[in-house]
Amino acid sequence: MSLPDGLETQIGPYLDEALRGDRSGAWRRLIGLYRHGVPPGDLVEMLAESQREVGERWYRNELSVADEHVASGVSAATLAALALESAPDELAGHTLVACAEGEWHSLPAEMLGHALEARGVGVTFLGASTPAEAVVDYLSRHPVDALAISCSFAVNFPGVARLVDAAHARGVPVLAGGRAFGTTSHRADRLGVDAWTDEAEVAATILKGWRDVPPTAPEAPVALDRAALELLGAAPGRRGPMLADLDRRLPETAPAEHGRNARLVEDMVTLLQHLAAAWLVDDDSVLEEFVHWMRRRWHGQGVSTGEGAAAFDVARTAMGSSGPEATRLLEMAVAMVVPLAGGDA
Repeated sequence: MSLPDGLETQIGPYLDEALRGDRSGAWRRLIGLYRHGVPPGDLVEMLAESQREVGERWYRNELSVADEHVASGVSAATLAALALESAPDELAGHTLVACAEGEWHSLPAEMLGHALEARGVGVTFLGASTPAEAVVDYLSRHPVDALAISCSFAVNFPGVARLVDAAHARGVPVLAGGRAFGTTSHRADRLGVDAWTDEAEVAATILKGWRDVPPTAPEAPVALDRAALELLGAAPGRRGPMLADLDRRLPETAPAEHGRNARLVEDMVTLLQHLAAAWLVDDDSVLEEFVHWMRRRWHGQGVSTGEGAAAFDVARTAMGSSGPEATRLLEMAVAMVVPLAGGDA
C-alpha cells in the first residue's frame, strides 16, 4: 500500500499525537487535511498505515499493550469524526462487514467499512467477534450483496470459516482481509473465502463487480482438519497442567523470578494455537511469524537455553498424540528457537 504524496509525512506527527492520547490534536490534523482536499479514502488509508506501524512497534517490543490501546483509541475516535465529516451523499449496494468470531480488534474492520463508504459502497458494520448465528440472523432479515470479514490474528481462523459457511448457506459471497491472512490469498483460499485483498480500493472494485455478477457460493462447508481444530481449542485449557509441569522442571526460587514460568507457559499456549492455525491453512509461515516474535521477546527477557528447552518440552507433553503434522511443526519451532545460545537473538 502506497500513500499519496505528502500523506506519508503526516504519519510520524499523527503517531506522536496518538501515542500521547491527544485526540483533539489528531482530529484537527485529519479534518484539516480533509478540508484541504485530501480524499477521505486516502485519510482512512493513512490511519490504517499508522495503526500498522503501531502494530509493528508492539511486535518489536518497542511499545507496550497500554501504548497500543491508547493509540488505537485515538485512531477509533478520529476515524469516527472523519466518517461524520465526510459522509457521502449516495451509496450503492449493501456489504456486511464483520470481525471473525474471537476477533476483538475491531478497528481494522471499522477502517475497512469507512474506506468502502468513501468509495461509494454501502456498508453495515456488525462489530467485534461476530458469532456466525448473528450473521445468519441478519442475512435472514436483510438483503446483502457480500460479507467482508476482517481477521488480525491467525488463532481466529475457525471463526472465519464459520462466518464463511454462514454466508455461503445464504448464497452470499465472502471477501476477506486483515493481517492474519498474510500477503497472498493462500490462507483465505484454504478458509473458503471467495476473494482476498489488503487494499481498500481493490476491495471496493471487487464488491461493485459482485453486485452485477456475484460468484457462485459453494454448497459444501469449509473443510478443516478436525485434529487441528481440537488442538487449537484445547490449548488454553492446558495452561494449568503445563504450568505445574514447568514449575517441577524449573522451580522458581528468587522473588524476582515470580511469574516467569507463567509467562513462558502463556507463550507455549499461544505457540500451540498458532501451530494449529498453521496446520489448518497448510501454511508454515503462520507459525514462523509467531516464533520470530517470541524469539525476539525471549531474547529481551534473557530466557536461557535451558528455560526455552524446558518450555518446549512442556508444550510437547501437553500436545500429546496430536499426530505427525503437529509434531513436525513443533520441532520446526524448536529448531528456530533452541538453542538460544544464552539468550542470543
